[in-house]
Amino acid sequence: MFKKSKLRSSTRGLRASHNSLASSGSEGGLPDAAALSRLPIALNLGDYQMVYEDGCWRSENASAGQPNKELALMRKRVQELSEENNMLKFKVEVLLDMLAINKADFQTLQKELDTRPPLASARK
Repeated sequence: MFKKSKLRSSTRGLRASHNSLASSGSEGGLPDAAALSRLPIALNLGDYQMVYEDGCWRSENASAGQPNKELALMRKRVQELSEENNMLKFKVEVLLDMLAINKADFQTLQKELDTRPPLASARK
């Protein structure tokens, strides 16, 4: 199938790349974590290519404007939902305050009724 020279050249290339990773690694020949962490991670998602480098993902596409437009729309929607959530939290707090006031009023009226002497029954 393969010619011996092609097999050697391909394995030689693998050894060379492996040795460059393992040069600062352990004696076992495996690359250390520091060497691996310096390598960028590439991810292809359909027409989009993303690269993870220096702790963040970035787009490698020429048409990178489209994802950025979608990202801007998503951020706007998140902002709107956050504002709506804050308003709903405020409304819940107001309703809880109203409930507490009504309960206090009810308890005050209940105590007044309990301390009031019973009404004389109507004459027969």
